[in-house]
Amino acid sequence: MKVRIIDVNQEETIEEVQVKNKLKYFQEIVDGYIETIKINEKEIMIVEGEGKLKHKSYNIKATDIVSKVLNGDYIAGFAIIVNKSDFINEDN
Repeated sequence: MKVRIIDVNQEETIEEVQVKNKLKYFQEIVDGYIETIKINEKEIMIVEGEGKLKHKSYNIKATDIVSKVLNGDYIAGFAIIVNKSDFINEDN
């Protein structure tokens, strides 16, 4: 599946890549357990659920994208944007 990765380490660039729709690949990209955030009816953002607790870098671009649903919170670490219909939200 095609995903967009928001990289906090390289000036928050958005890179489009192909990945397998498997939990372990998403966990490797975000470097931890995943949490999903609904962006809109078609897309979700996958982030590391404990990014702030692990003192990961503030991701300005990812935070801006989901700011309406964060209520003053922020994204820490890498973020992945996927089409909701492509993402299988189960342990696969």
